[in-house]
Amino acid sequence: MKPEIEQTAKGPVSENIRRLAKVEIGKTNISEAGYIPLVSSTNEYTLEQQHLILKPLTHFKYHSAGNCYVLNINVHVGDGYSIDPNNAVQCVTMGKNIMIFLNYAKAGESGNVPTAILNYRIEFDSDKTDKIRGKQILITTSSGDPEEGSGTQVIVEDEDEI
Repeated sequence: MKPEIEQTAKGPVSENIRRLAKVEIGKTNISEAGYIPLVSSTNEYTLEQQHLILKPLTHFKYHSAGNCYVLNINVHVGDGYSIDPNNAVQCVTMGKNIMIFLNYAKAGESGNVPTAILNYRIEFDSDKTDKIRGKQILITTSSGDPEEGSGTQVIVEDEDEI
C-alpha cells in the first residue's frame, strides 16, 4: 500500500520517535468502511485494515517472534480532522518517561460526531526494547493546543508483565 503522505527527514513523524520505533498511521472511515494509509516513518507501509482493532482503545503488546513491543492507538475524530501533515507524531524522553504526542489538525468543517478513526501503530524495534523497558509511556492526543488534549499511560516492565 502506498501512503497518502510521504515521510521526509523533517516529518510528519519526528526524528525522535523514528529513532525508537517504526510508525504507521492510517485512517478508517466508519460510514464507508474504507481504509486509507496516511504515512509510514519508513515509507514502507505494511498495516492493513484487517490488522486493526476498530474501537477507541490503546493496546500495547510484546511480540516474542519479532522481539519487539507494538503499541496500537485508535483515535475517533470527526470527518474534518486528519493527522497534522507537518508534525503527526512527536516524542520526548525525560528520565523514566517517554511522552508521545499524536497531533491532528482540523482540515475543514466537521460535526461533533466521530466519523473516522486515526489508526496509529508504533513498533519499537528489537534493539530498542531495552531502552523502553522500565519506562512509563505517556500518550497525548491533541488538536492544536496540547493542554486541551487527553492522555493515557503505559508502563513497560518486561516481556511477561506490562
